[in-house]
Amino acid sequence: MLPFSIASGKLNTADGTAREFSVQELSPRGFLFRVSGDIRPDEVKELYISLRLPFRREDENAAMILKAWRLTPQGSDRYFQTFYAAVDDPEYTQAVCDFSGAYLDYVNAKLNLGEAELAQKYTGYPAEKEDHFSADFTRWKEKMFTTVFPEGEAWDEWLKTVNRIPERMICVNTKRRCNRFLTLNFSDFLKTYWEETGLQSGSINKLQINGVVFGSETCRHLVPELVELKQLNLRAHRAGLKPALAFPPMKAEETESRKLLLNQLSGADPSERPDEIVVNDLGTAELIHELPGDPFRLRLGILMNRHTKDPRQRCRGKGSEPEKNLLNAPFYLEYLKKQFHISAFSAEAWPGCALPSGDTALTLPYIQTNTGGHCPLRALCLTGNRGNPGEAEFCPGFCENSAVLYPDFLQTAGIQNSVYTLNTEVLKSAQELRNAVGETTTRLVFNFF
Repeated sequence: MLPFSIASGKLNTADGTAREFSVQELSPRGFLFRVSGDIRPDEVKELYISLRLPFRREDENAAMILKAWRLTPQGSDRYFQTFYAAVDDPEYTQAVCDFSGAYLDYVNAKLNLGEAELAQKYTGYPAEKEDHFSADFTRWKEKMFTTVFPEGEAWDEWLKTVNRIPERMICVNTKRRCNRFLTLNFSDFLKTYWEETGLQSGSINKLQINGVVFGSETCRHLVPELVELKQLNLRAHRAGLKPALAFPPMKAEETESRKLLLNQLSGADPSERPDEIVVNDLGTAELIHELPGDPFRLRLGILMNRHTKDPRQRCRGKGSEPEKNLLNAPFYLEYLKKQFHISAFSAEAWPGCALPSGDTALTLPYIQTNTGGHCPLRALCLTGNRGNPGEAEFCPGFCENSAVLYPDFLQTAGIQNSVYTLNTEVLKSAQELRNAVGETTTRLVFNFF
């Protein structure tokens, strides 16, 4: 059987029913396919086939309707029927020959080339830049952000675009930053915050921040304990800021401890509670929904808003249509609203990703591309090998000062237990920022490390 992602099809019957099928064998004269349900050959009126290889741009719209074909039943079981389609269509024959040649060429390249050379051959990936690394994370940030912000009138336009968004928040997602937040006044805290990000423009201090996000959407070790959480929320409220708390996905064994924390937070004084909680699993959403009095507003986190976000996509350019997911489906939005009272969502400023159809908090400029249940950075620091991280019951906090660096041109780093890439275009251009914001964004979340 051929993978459905590269060879599939669709048939239409006389009563208007459309059914997809998977291709099992393929030749220039026909193909064997499997389809669900009970269908007679004489019921099929139209037959389509799609042959596409992900690295070939010419295959992106490769579906074709077959002009001359004949179906022969080959057998059936409880769920599927198998047919052979004999095809007498020169266009089909040519397409199969092209597809087979391209696939054979890919297999040969896969066997004989390294990963970088393979990517260069098919996507234009600049393999010659793979050896260019920054000396450390601090210099990497300086290199990424040296001339990122516009100046003069362009800066004023960018700042005006930002300030049109009602809520502008920063992430306070390390232990060091939490300690500073508790000890410094907010203006001094912001100054040190921007300084350690690697940003070289003093204009960044003109950003009007009116909220903070504590905790982490990816790492449970970065969620503060109850006493510190109360202090952070109280400090935020007194500074006139809106506090939010982000939770990573909950493991089964964490259910009771998270339930206890949520109960204790909900029973605290309102000034010691977050105004909003960002959840990355529906288990936590259910625990919050069970609390009496709806003490917290809920927002769905970035890990529940899945998109393909690979920095190597830049080598191929932008796609023609934004990629959509469940948060663009009305039935799923209705389910979240009815079951959990969730009508707010998180997204990231990554080109080609459609925004959710609802109240959206847009995170920039670091974009989460991959998160593991374990921490490769911790494993690398302890053992020199990030491939076998193991479970971390205690976190030494290596992420306060260290990161896993990738080639500079990818603008990517392994930070905490995740891999992040940068979208600096939304910092350089007011128009790029407006394109990213769209119509549903009511909050910008600046996530710098």
